[in-house]
Amino acid sequence: MPQFSPALLKRHALPVCMTLCAAIGAALFYGQKAPRSYESSARLVLDDRTRSISELGRNLTKLPDNVPGGSTAIATQAELIKSEGVLRRALAAMLPPGQSEDRSRKLTVMDLSRALKVKILPATNLLDVSYQNNDPELVAKVLNAVADATVKEDANSIRREASTVREFLEKNVPVQQSQVLEAEAIESRYRQDTGAVALENQTQSLVTSLADVENQERTVVAQLRESATKGALVQQVTGVNNPGTAYAATRVGQDEQLKAIRLRLAEIEIKVNETRSRLGDQHPDLLAVIEQRNEMQKSYNARVAEVLPDGQNQPQASQSATDEVSKGILSQYITGEIDRTALEQKLKTLQTAKADLQSRIAQIPEKQQGLSAVTRQREEKSLSLKGIQTKLEEARIAEAQLISNIRVLDRAEVPTKPSSPQQTVIMAVAIAAGLVLAIGLSLLLELLDNTLRDPKELPGLTDIPILGKLPKLPFKPTYARLDQFLDMPNLVEPYRMLLKALDRRLVQRPKIILVSSVMEGEGKSNLVAYLGAVAASLSYRTLVIDTDCAQAMQHTLLGVSATPGFSNAIVNRAEFKDVVKSTAIENLFIMPYGELPKRPATIMESTALPKLLETIGNEFDLVLVDTSVLSRSVDAVTLHPYVGGMIISTRPDHTRRDILKQLLLDLKDAQIEPLGLVVNHNVDTPSHEIPPMLRSTSRTDHSVSPIL
Repeated sequence: MPQFSPALLKRHALPVCMTLCAAIGAALFYGQKAPRSYESSARLVLDDRTRSISELGRNLTKLPDNVPGGSTAIATQAELIKSEGVLRRALAAMLPPGQSEDRSRKLTVMDLSRALKVKILPATNLLDVSYQNNDPELVAKVLNAVADATVKEDANSIRREASTVREFLEKNVPVQQSQVLEAEAIESRYRQDTGAVALENQTQSLVTSLADVENQERTVVAQLRESATKGALVQQVTGVNNPGTAYAATRVGQDEQLKAIRLRLAEIEIKVNETRSRLGDQHPDLLAVIEQRNEMQKSYNARVAEVLPDGQNQPQASQSATDEVSKGILSQYITGEIDRTALEQKLKTLQTAKADLQSRIAQIPEKQQGLSAVTRQREEKSLSLKGIQTKLEEARIAEAQLISNIRVLDRAEVPTKPSSPQQTVIMAVAIAAGLVLAIGLSLLLELLDNTLRDPKELPGLTDIPILGKLPKLPFKPTYARLDQFLDMPNLVEPYRMLLKALDRRLVQRPKIILVSSVMEGEGKSNLVAYLGAVAASLSYRTLVIDTDCAQAMQHTLLGVSATPGFSNAIVNRAEFKDVVKSTAIENLFIMPYGELPKRPATIMESTALPKLLETIGNEFDLVLVDTSVLSRSVDAVTLHPYVGGMIISTRPDHTRRDILKQLLLDLKDAQIEPLGLVVNHNVDTPSHEIPPMLRSTSRTDHSVSPIL
């Protein structure tokens, strides 16, 4: 799956721009053609400014403590505004009796419920009621009618609630009176049957004992933490993590015989290193010293087994207490671990005593709890009866009043400007949608694109290694640029690294290298010419051979005549000195393709070809063969048995992944394994790294002479 990047948008700039422009154009068209709509709003405030003379009336209109800010009460009022009763009352108020009905403004409860919007303003106790219609006068009229109907409905709701409370309380007063009498009788019988009393003295004694045990527990816990901290510090310093290991480290470190053996082992180890550095890993003297070291190690291990108790593991060399300081630290560690174990046992004892005291304290008030329960029931019944009688009187008063806890704060006004369409919002949404579509389109096009974009994709296509990554040249490759190219370290170094990689892979092989590519335009000829120039500058006696009959370019890149050359050496048996020509670069020679025969394939299949390559291999330190591209010709397969190996040039943003993968599979079927891949024109060279002379100077004094 392709990853999004700015380079991806740049590659698909045209479809991306077309998609974004289409989205913006559609938004502009919609903004011009969409119908105009008007919106206004009214505000209602929910508070308890209207006071009742009764406590119940005040409670019915009082807001919860968490208002403002989205309480249950304000949310209920928000739903009340859109209720069917309120909307019917509002519609009836809009058309007073005796007034003729305007058919153009006829509304239904369903229409009004869908169009009306109620919003609770954050961190306030305000309700914002808005309505939208294409008639601005109707908008204001509807909102004001709804606000007035809401206030009236809220007042009626409070009166109905007070009436319901009164009826309920009148029914429950006799019931509550009988429950109080029954609770008093139960309490009296419980006192007579149990004779329960408070055990305050025993409870105080147990609580004091529990406090003492808890103080001792905290002291032991603090001592344990201190002991653990000391033990951790010793473990960090010595690497010892248990008393057994500390004891073993002390015994091993202080044994005189083991000290002598360790000293002798150190001397033998020094002798082993010196002998290895002088004589190598397989010399008999080294093997004898190693055998001596092994015997001494066995003696050391045997002595350690005698010193340590049975079953005790040998400590590491870094843990052995070989001096008095280490011995003292480890001794303190062993003592501290013993003390810590004793403290842990004491802590367990204290915790057991603590649990026992807590259990005894919990059992003391068992009888008294029963008495508290029946007493509490009697008191609750009495308080309930008193409260019900008080609320009954308040409900009668609240029912007689007409109060409301909602009022109109701001009435709606006739809007003068349309609220929709909002051109800015439409344009922002269109731009965002266009960007999303453009990015999605670019990702889709990238997914459908089969071109190699990044060298990081190569490991997923093949296991053939990448030998080098060559930078893009800041000039057009010509023979006049070779000297300047060799004076630019930032361009030469990648070619040097490629040569080193090839040297490592051509051990015990002929130093003849085929250079090919998957497709046209991947820079294989430039790679051959400039790699040959770098090799020659490094004192390699280098020959460049051009065998690409379709696009012979080496004579142009290295500034020699096209004939005679490779084809003449095969067909006409031309002399070696006539077809190999020197260049302006010292140690760099070229064999151009020569004359193009009628049947170029016969040259590659000629029996004279192996002998010619063998002769060339004996004459030069490095031979670079520029051959035809793999997707067009099998010349590389024909030449491969007579050379040391083949490298394949690839070019990001040009090489096709599918063709590369298929050609590598074909080479594998032909039992040909390339030396590796070369990423060509991968990194652009910054302009400030190009010498000024390279931007304006061209060579005109180039001369060519054949090898004598």
